[in-house]
Amino acid sequence: MAPSAPEVSPPIPGNSTSSTAKTPIPESEIRDERLVIDVIDEIAAQHPDRVWASLPVDDTNFGTGFHDVTYRALANAIDTAAFWLDSVFRDDVDDNDKGLFAYYGDRDFRQPILAAAAAKTGRQYQFISPFSAESAKLGLINHTGCNVWIHSETGRELAQSLAKSRPGLRVIECPTQAELLQSRPERQYQSRITWEEWKDKVWVIFHTTGSSGNPKPVPWTHKAFRSTDRLLRFPDFAESKVELFRNKRFFQPLACVHGLGLIVILDIVPAMNAPMVIGPRHRLPTMDDIRLIFEHGRLDGMLCTPVFIKEIAEEEDLLPKLRALDFVYYAGAKADRVWGDLLCEHTSVGPIFGTTEMGHVPLRDIPGPDWHWYSFYDWEGLAFEEVKPGLYEMIVNRLPPGSKNTWQHAFSSFPHLSQYRTRDLWIRHPERPDLYAYHGRSDDFVMLTCGDGVDAPYIQSKLEAACPAIKLAMVGGHGEDHPWLLIELRESILRGGGSGDLGWVLQFMAVLEELNSTLPYITRISPKRIIIAAPDRPLVRTVKQALDRNKTMELYEKEIEALDKLVA
Repeated sequence: MAPSAPEVSPPIPGNSTSSTAKTPIPESEIRDERLVIDVIDEIAAQHPDRVWASLPVDDTNFGTGFHDVTYRALANAIDTAAFWLDSVFRDDVDDNDKGLFAYYGDRDFRQPILAAAAAKTGRQYQFISPFSAESAKLGLINHTGCNVWIHSETGRELAQSLAKSRPGLRVIECPTQAELLQSRPERQYQSRITWEEWKDKVWVIFHTTGSSGNPKPVPWTHKAFRSTDRLLRFPDFAESKVELFRNKRFFQPLACVHGLGLIVILDIVPAMNAPMVIGPRHRLPTMDDIRLIFEHGRLDGMLCTPVFIKEIAEEEDLLPKLRALDFVYYAGAKADRVWGDLLCEHTSVGPIFGTTEMGHVPLRDIPGPDWHWYSFYDWEGLAFEEVKPGLYEMIVNRLPPGSKNTWQHAFSSFPHLSQYRTRDLWIRHPERPDLYAYHGRSDDFVMLTCGDGVDAPYIQSKLEAACPAIKLAMVGGHGEDHPWLLIELRESILRGGGSGDLGWVLQFMAVLEELNSTLPYITRISPKRIIIAAPDRPLVRTVKQALDRNKTMELYEKEIEALDKLVA
């Protein structure tokens, strides 16, 4: 049994509703030329009891409250992990392992702790998503030449399997989260790196989701990771969504299993004094968990996937709790207008935007009914090029050298480019040309053999909005004569008889007929080319809950092939 945690605060009383203390961040703490590890050590020295994050006391019973992790506990954990890494690498960062290691583990704080320890010891940390396939994980470490695989206690089986597939791969189990957070090293670990020497060196290697192919590694430098301190200096940054995080305690259920979560918890959280509350380690939180998180977590805000927020908003007793928050932000996919409209008059609601290649892209806060539109800053160098009628591709143009207040992470990822084409497609606000809404990826367009393109995101969004029975829709048919449609039904329809319930079928066919009437003949969806997803084979989603087209097509390969034998 783990010993008691001396550096973690006691559980928060369940009836407490007070917010994080509104302690302003002193101007002296806002400096951009600092490494993440320096920021953490400075806060730990000056404000050791300041809260960094909060985790459930008991993963199986959120009614027992939460433990607040202080910056002193975090700094101690990082130092302990740094000493441990030295023992793993035998105190030699220039050996065959190149100081590079990958980590695969639970939804807990070992991800940011090990990443920070890698920085402190002058090593590189390769992020591995738990949602990628084993073959993808193997491909990623092969691509980077990583020879050290560190895992949590739940990752032993995968580690052994990878070791068999990759001769020479060292697999090592890391200390538990409790051991790290409860540690008190005899001395502080003296960092091996400085800002000037290491700012442009690679620290973290993220990877793309692989939704449009195999995941690809994307290296991030120390300078690229440090953004919020610098953005605080920009004169119009006070209008941004990130400003609303200042001194606010917020919930983020996927904080430690994707790149955005790692950036938020190691950059935005310290810079904005915004403690992050996380959920259970081994699963997504249920609605009962959410009720207890609201009751015991002392939340001021929330940052989740839109699907998750939608599920919360549909609970009658939880909607008022969402409305009472200072902000409800989402990332990773488009949001359902219904739940956003229910919230926008009561709280700040809207998207947070960023990509692995572009990093965090700050947005202005848009209050009221335009909450789902994006307002970008001039200093991001963004342009929107019309590629189809009414559709614009986002392009990043490198700003001239010497430009003041620039934020262009894309050219940290691609230093040889003067222009980066994102392949993200947007629509422009009909009345406010400075606002854009995300539409989809250019590779989401389905090109038929005749050369015509099918606007899959448009058809999918129309069907999902007009048919309550449809949970998710996917249009395909790339390289074929005619498009096809794959739909996933909501659980309520499946419980009520599924496809035997003629009510939803009649409504769906009426919507499809009306939608087809607006499309060119060759791109219309034939009723003969529709597949209903099996209950035990839902459409595949990425970690951000966006549709994963490639993996979904693999899952329904036989059914899709069978459509080719039918006459459209």
